[in-house]
Amino acid sequence: MFRSQPKQTQPGTFHFNNTFLPQAGENMQTVFECQEGCCDCCGRKTTVALTNARLISRIQEPCPCCCCCCQGRHYDKTIFLKDISILREVTGGTGPGCLVLLLSCLTGQCLCLLCASCCGDTPKSLGFEGGYGSDILTFSTKDYMNAVNAITATTLPHKSR
Repeated sequence: MFRSQPKQTQPGTFHFNNTFLPQAGENMQTVFECQEGCCDCCGRKTTVALTNARLISRIQEPCPCCCCCCQGRHYDKTIFLKDISILREVTGGTGPGCLVLLLSCLTGQCLCLLCASCCGDTPKSLGFEGGYGSDILTFSTKDYMNAVNAITATTLPHKSR
């Protein structure tokens, strides 16, 4: 699932399940998706919606049994743009550690780990810091610069108040 541009949405629409729905007066601007691996059971999927007031995200973990018969855990979060004070690029190792590789081979899940590391979107992380603490969201490498620019442009009006 490769895209050269982020998925554009009409204001007010919402494309994915999430605990934090857009509120009255909040307009959806862009939705970014990063699917690590070739399908939902082979890698994590991160969906980030940028509104005029917040970042709304869901991180969907792959199915734990790697058979696509169920869904893994998901983590929903929202970050208010007015609370962001620092954006930073996060670098470092993204591959699984040796212990994870060993356990996955022993449990028969090594094909899923291999798929997650070579198929799908290449992830790149963006860190957020503010009075609330810090957080990290993952974007596909192709969408990363679009996401950084869109988030920066949408955050700036909240900083001039």
